[in-house]
Amino acid sequence: MNDHVTFGVTSHEFTEVLRLDKDGMHYKGEVVKDAGEAHKVFLSVMKHMQEEVDAHERPWQWWQDPKVMCALGLCVGLIWGSTWGR
Repeated sequence: MNDHVTFGVTSHEFTEVLRLDKDGMHYKGEVVKDAGEAHKVFLSVMKHMQEEVDAHERPWQWWQDPKVMCALGLCVGLIWGSTWGR
């Protein structure tokens, strides 16, 4: 069982950026002693990780886009409505 938590980036291979263990917080190999600074670093790493995830999002899927589905529904409704009673 690991006695620490590690955050990193994985562009090609895993690179440790932030580690939390019994001795505190380590950012890029240096111990961060100030709690406010540690919090700032943690949020910065989390933001960077979110940006990395966002950059690798799934491609656009038209059937999950509400605007496309609304327009499609409107078109189907107009076509169906124009044939009503024929």
